[in-house]
Amino acid sequence: LSVVCAQRPEGLPAEALFVEGRPTDPESLRRARIERAQSVLIALPVGDACVALAEVKRLNAKARRVVSVREPADAVALRKAGAHLLIDAVEEAGRELVRRMLDQSPETARAEE
Repeated sequence: LSVVCAQRPEGLPAEALFVEGRPTDPESLRRARIERAQSVLIALPVGDACVALAEVKRLNAKARRVVSVREPADAVALRKAGAHLLIDAVEEAGRELVRRMLDQSPETARAEE
């Protein structure tokens, strides 16, 4: 697992490769070993996502490209840019909210306090 972003995400496993940089920058992607990736998840605003898709395609055309989409109207542009699979961010966030509301575990209760 490699992650490219401005700062290390909270909860990122210690064994994950963290690369401080921009996910649209070819050098950051190379440091993240994009050439060896089987799949890539892109969660950026649509303009940056299209740039990142182009770079990923150029550096590793075989990698499966999964992209988070916020607006349904952006789906066409992301598909044209090379996304293999689109994940509806709003729909997934809604599912997570419902799951957490239904989860009655003590950890969830403490986290919400």
